[in-house]
Order: sequence, then C-alpha cells, then structure tokens
Amino acid sequence: MEFFLRKSSGVLVTLFLAWFIAPEDFGLVAMITIFITVSTVFINGGFVAALIRQKEVTELQLNSVFFIIIALALFIYALLFFLAPVIASFYQQPRLVEILRVASLSFVFLSLSIVHSTVMQRKLLFKLQFKTSLPSAILSGVIAVALAYLGFGVWAIIAQMVVFSALNTLLLWNLKIWHPQFQFSLNAIKPIFRFGVIIFVEAVIKEIFLKMNLAVIGKFYALDLVGLFFFAGKVADLIVQQAISSVQRVTFPVLSQLQDDPVRLKEGYRKVIQLTVFLIYPIFIITAALSEPIFDLILPDKWSDAVSYLQLMLLISVIVPVNMLTKNIIMVRGKAKLLLVLTLIENSMLMIMLYFTISIGIHEILVGAGVILSLFLFIRAYFIKQLISYSYIEQFTDLVSVLVISLFSGTAVLYLVETTNWSSLIQLPLFFVIGLSLYLSMAYFFNLAGLTLFRGIVVDKFKNRQLTKP
Repeated sequence: MEFFLRKSSGVLVTLFLAWFIAPEDFGLVAMITIFITVSTVFINGGFVAALIRQKEVTELQLNSVFFIIIALALFIYALLFFLAPVIASFYQQPRLVEILRVASLSFVFLSLSIVHSTVMQRKLLFKLQFKTSLPSAILSGVIAVALAYLGFGVWAIIAQMVVFSALNTLLLWNLKIWHPQFQFSLNAIKPIFRFGVIIFVEAVIKEIFLKMNLAVIGKFYALDLVGLFFFAGKVADLIVQQAISSVQRVTFPVLSQLQDDPVRLKEGYRKVIQLTVFLIYPIFIITAALSEPIFDLILPDKWSDAVSYLQLMLLISVIVPVNMLTKNIIMVRGKAKLLLVLTLIENSMLMIMLYFTISIGIHEILVGAGVILSLFLFIRAYFIKQLISYSYIEQFTDLVSVLVISLFSGTAVLYLVETTNWSSLIQLPLFFVIGLSLYLSMAYFFNLAGLTLFRGIVVDKFKNRQLTKP
C-alpha cells in the first residue's frame, strides 16, 4: 500500500511535469543521475544490508555506522561540488554546474536517516515508513509541479529530489524510533564491515554500469532524445523498479531470519517468487501493450516518441524481479563474494553490448541489454539451485507459466489497441479490464500457485478483520 500510494503520486507528478517541462530539461537531469545514484550507494556503503542480516546489533554499532555515513556524504558532496565544472564541460552543458551542486544535497539529507530506516526494516515497521514516505512524496511533488507551472523548468525536478529527501529525513527523526548518541568504535563495526564492504563494492559496480547507459547516451545523442529516453525510464521505474524494490526490502529481513534453516528458506523464497511474478508480470506486460493510449490520453505529443522505449523497458523488466530476489538469497546465505563476481561479469557484458550497439540506436541498446540479462537469469538459476536446492524444473515451472499467460494477455490487448480506432479514453480502461480478466481466467484454469497464494492471503486478512471486530 505504501508503494502504491507513494508511487501513484509519483506517476501523477511526473505526468504533470511532462506538460510544463521540455524533454531537454529531463535530459539535463539524466546527465547527473549517475553521479547522484552512485553517491547514494557510496554513503550506504553496504551497511544497510549488513545491519539487517546481522542477528544482533548493538547501539554502539548503530552509532558508529551513523557517523561514518554522514562523513562519507559530506566528503562526496565536497568532491562533486568541485568536480561540477569538469562534468559540465564533458557534456558541454554549463547549466550542469549549479544543477549538480544543488541536486547533490539530496543524498546529504538522506545520510541523516539511513540508520533510522534500517532500524525500521529490522523491526519490520513498514506502516511507519508509510507515514513518512507518502507525505514526503506528495508535498515534494506539489512543490515541483508548482515550480514547473511557474516556468522554473529543470529546477522543478531538482526541487522534488531535494525536498523529498529532506522532508522524509525530518519525519523519520520525528518518529523517535532511534536517536544517535555520541559513540564511535571501528572495532564495533568490523563484523558488519567484512560483509558490508563486499555488498558495497557490488552495489557501486551495479549502479555505475546501470546508469552508464544514461551517461553514454547523454554524450552521443541529442539532448531531446536523451530526455525522451530518461522520461521513459522514469515512468518504467515508477512501475517496475520501486515495486520490485519494495518486495526485496520486505523479504530480505524476513528471509534473513530463516538463514539457518535451508528447508524453510527454500519454501519461503519459492512462495515469494510465485507470488511476486503472479502480481507483477501482468502489470508490466499489459501496461506495455497500453503504452500508446496512455501517452495519447495524458501526455502532450512531444513525448510520443518515448512510447517504444517504455514498451521495451517494461518487457525487459520481467527479468528484473527474479534477479533482485536471487540477490536476496545470495546475501542471506552469506555469499557476498559470489554476488560481487556475478555482478562484475554481468555488468561487464552489458558494457560490451553497449559498445557494439551505441552507434546503431537506442532501441538496439535496450534489446542488447535484454539479451544479456536473460542470459544471466539462467546463470543465477544454477547458483540458486546450489544454495537452497531450488531445482531447475521448479524454477522453470514457477516462472514460465506466469510469463506465457501474461504475454498472451498482453498480446491480445495490443491487438485490440492496433485494430480499433476508439478514443484512448475508452481503450485504456476497457482493454485493461479485458487483459486482466483474461489473465486471471487463465491463471484460474491452469491453477497457478501464485493465484492460490494470493487468494489465501486475502482470505486470511478478511478472517482476521472479522475476528478483531467487536
């Protein structure tokens, strides 16, 4: 619910901004994204994953991590502040100097609340997270739209980033879940550091390579194309990445509690996979099929060329939830070095593919990335089999059946979109309902495990509510 409401507000804000802001302004933000994202990973330092996985965490450890994170954030901010002219010169965009310096404040504010958020995750207090992130998203979005309407252009997007980070931090502190004390010890964080440093290196490598597409495209393609690509990616991220991240964020601490029980760990992980792909795959694929009427209905014509980018991104994204949840299991089992090696090889192959496709076109870049990610889906399946005895047949069965009926439903919706001349206002709700109904009917006919799990959760929730009524 927290994800749905927060990201729904994010979608609305992005769509409003698209009416008032040119693709070129989104292109400017795309050029600094790699620096903000990688900096955020640096200040995290792998400590979050290490603290969550740790069975017992002391106050001394929490305080030590808190002050290390703040020191890292201030150091990286100073570094980016002085490097901003060099980065702007590289892209031949002088405006990037001030844009990068102001946008970097977002991860400085974030550093003040990382430990608070980690404590919440350890305690599974996701309702409290709802109370901080949703108001922050709404208020920062309102401010961004107001600034865009008044003609502030790219600064509206930057304001949204900084205000969200600052307000979310303020609300987390106000909850009084945890407060820092003036304690610090390097010896206290050595057990955390040994695991965390590998996760940190893996995350840095992953984010650098992940955002390298934007950096390279920003250098080789016109600013308006960069903006279209970045906007499509932002919409896809609102639909895909955050939904999967919320599942990963919730399941990692839960699965960590089962790390010493391989049988229950496999059972829990398999249920997570079955339920996740059952809920997420049809959303990705049906939304991809409806991308054209979505853009036609709610966006000005200047964004129409981003439709094909969004469709490809959503189709490729069916690989992402499995890869991210696989990462959970590798971390839970304490195989951080394996995760690092896999990430390094996978992203090196993505860079090689980028080298061969950059001169062809943006569509080819996306297709090439999809090929590499698909290949690594099979490689990760091997290691999951080794770690929790989750056989190839079980993995194949849990994924492919959902994927096939999702693709069938999405194809049916796309056919209806292409063969009817109805208004987008009619096509969008009608064809979405048809596609979802077709998917659920086939899921019921083939008795998908994900449907059974989802139905069981809904029934249990209803029974609990009935029992708690006076």
